[in-house]
Amino acid sequence: PASAGLTPADQGICPGDSARLTMQLTGADYYLVIVSDGLNMFVFDSITHGAEVAFAPGVNTTYSITAFTAYGNPCPGSIGPAVTVSVSDLSVGATLSDYNGFNVGCNGDNNGSIQLAINGGQPPVQIQWSQGGGGTSLENLSAGMYGVTVTDAAGCPKELSFELTEPTALRPEYLTTPPVCAGESTGTIQIITVEGALLPITVNMNGNDMGVITTFPYLINNLKDGDYDLLFTDANGCENTLKLNIVPASPLIVDVGQDQTIEYGAS
Repeated sequence: PASAGLTPADQGICPGDSARLTMQLTGADYYLVIVSDGLNMFVFDSITHGAEVAFAPGVNTTYSITAFTAYGNPCPGSIGPAVTVSVSDLSVGATLSDYNGFNVGCNGDNNGSIQLAINGGQPPVQIQWSQGGGGTSLENLSAGMYGVTVTDAAGCPKELSFELTEPTALRPEYLTTPPVCAGESTGTIQIITVEGALLPITVNMNGNDMGVITTFPYLINNLKDGDYDLLFTDANGCENTLKLNIVPASPLIVDVGQDQTIEYGAS
């Protein structure tokens, strides 16, 4: 008896690729086969068993043989089941850690993360990170470049790269003025800026809370001469300690010149 079918039963392809289906034909040497995708008819004349035909659907499509003729064989034949070609719709997105606009909290930290969001595609999906390993997330990352390739069962890859950023290290700029007079508390520390810091910034001096910096310059006054340790902590929790010294006031010196000897009544 004559028969006609398509193999493989199902297969997946990547967008833009072609699916190759094999004609499984019996009962003659040459055949006329008509294949339908539900909207179009494809006529293949004088083909033989094992012939390959290619289709490039843009969406998932089912192909079926609607009619065939086994040349030279008048007997009725049978038609095999339809086959489905699935077009991969794999999509990959990612969420990066966010510390007020940076992906790592402080300069030199390793608290960054990447979380993948994988949709569509033909399971199972394989994940390979450029740093090695798989999984849908990476944790405890420092600033730098990271890459990942996600491949579904159809062999369709999605490659993504990410750059995790970090703030620059905190670097305070300041000016000091000494007390006006010795022993007074009229010295000052003026914080001009704290480079790399995210406002607001808390200030602690010698273990005492000195308030919050929201704008620059920031003035700390009523200070005696001496050593001061200032701890700055910005909105991301990044810290920097500044050690500085306020010099004493210049001593008041009265100089009346050298000793002189004069006669009584002279000037």
